[in-house]
Amino acid sequence: MQGHEITLVAEKAVAFYEKGELSCAEAVFYSVNECLHNPLPAGTVCLASGFSEAVWPQAPCGALMGALMALGLTYGRMSVGGRNVYMESLGAGLVQEFQDKFGTDCCRVHLQGKPLDCAERVFEATKMVLKRF
Repeated sequence: MQGHEITLVAEKAVAFYEKGELSCAEAVFYSVNECLHNPLPAGTVCLASGFSEAVWPQAPCGALMGALMALGLTYGRMSVGGRNVYMESLGAGLVQEFQDKFGTDCCRVHLQGKPLDCAERVFEATKMVLKRF
């Protein structure tokens, strides 16, 4: 996937988020799933719903969680048994890149004393995950 295409998908994810149509985690997951030609039905966006800032503000960033879920669309486990070392490595790299960019992966730290606005993290998390496809 080319840089321009990645940016367009990331901008679409931000638009879903900023319009209030999807939460941070949902916007990243849904946009990547759609970009990959829906390996999962669009309705599976519900899997990301539990990771939004409104549900779990003291936890890891929802945009990052949506990105990790999206990574699993291609590299995730397809059956029971054994470790998925490749996915673990890709996921760890994604988390590290996110932490390097933002200084933390904690939603509460990002939002401390600020109004709820995760657009930049939605944009960057979408770009970070798409670079891995």
